[in-house]
Amino acid sequence: MFRLKINPIVYTFNIMINVLCKEGKLKKAKEFIGYMAGLGFKANVVTYNTIIHGYCWRGNLEGPRWLFEVMKAKGIMPDSYTFGSLISLLSWILDCGMCKEGRVEEASVFLEKMEENGLFPTVVTYNALIDGYCNKGNLEKGF
Repeated sequence: MFRLKINPIVYTFNIMINVLCKEGKLKKAKEFIGYMAGLGFKANVVTYNTIIHGYCWRGNLEGPRWLFEVMKAKGIMPDSYTFGSLISLLSWILDCGMCKEGRVEEASVFLEKMEENGLFPTVVTYNALIDGYCNKGNLEKGF
């Protein structure tokens, strides 16, 4: 694109970040945000969601939390997809038996934050929570 003097847009960079995440190159995907900024492009919620989802897909809990805080600090408001990814990750960790006590409650806190921000959970978000509570043995809360 650069050789042909075709100007990229943020969407173009988000596609590149998505490819990096799918290849498991999450560190490089994070670095790409700096590269974008160097070219005068500002990362958006989709940029951060893509990397957060990449970390979640790999079962990494700390990366998404850190990015969640970074995006908020930069004034980029998380959306339903952001919260949904984090809630699904916390429920998945519980389901895989990798979870210590309290992860499903932590997922519920994200649901509360989501609703406080005027965002609406999707059926996928609710399914993750229901699954998490049921796997923990808390059927009442699941219902």
